[in-house]
Amino acid sequence: MEPSPDNKLELLAARANVVRSHLSATLTALDRRRREIMSVPLRVTRHLTFAGVVVGVCLTGVVVVTVYRAATAARRRRYERWRMVSRVWNHPERAARDDGTILGRLARALLVSAGRAVVTRVLVEAAKNVGEAESRALTASPTSPVEPYSG
Repeated sequence: MEPSPDNKLELLAARANVVRSHLSATLTALDRRRREIMSVPLRVTRHLTFAGVVVGVCLTGVVVVTVYRAATAARRRRYERWRMVSRVWNHPERAARDDGTILGRLARALLVSAGRAVVTRVLVEAAKNVGEAESRALTASPTSPVEPYSG
């Protein structure tokens, strides 16, 4: 049994209404997303919220690590003292040597590399100046002829 032409028209109209409502909902959602993306105050609020959460987590981590280190300081000092005694016992020749802290070694390395760069630059400039002086001396005409050596 085939539906009547009027029934077909009603079915088609109903289907078109459903498709229109889906399209309208999709366009509404897209428009809402566009407004959210283009809204500067909303973007700033979201970024500041995220930044605040990150800063809060970092500060919490710092506080936890600080409290933990303070709570375990005595145990850590005892352990380091035993390590020191063990090192002195096993390698007495190294006992008086002081390598310094990591920051001290880093500062020393930076100073050495900066000094090396400065010395290299000075030597390169001096070599250029010597080369230029030699080239000027070779190209300049002598004011008086040079007597050959008769030894």
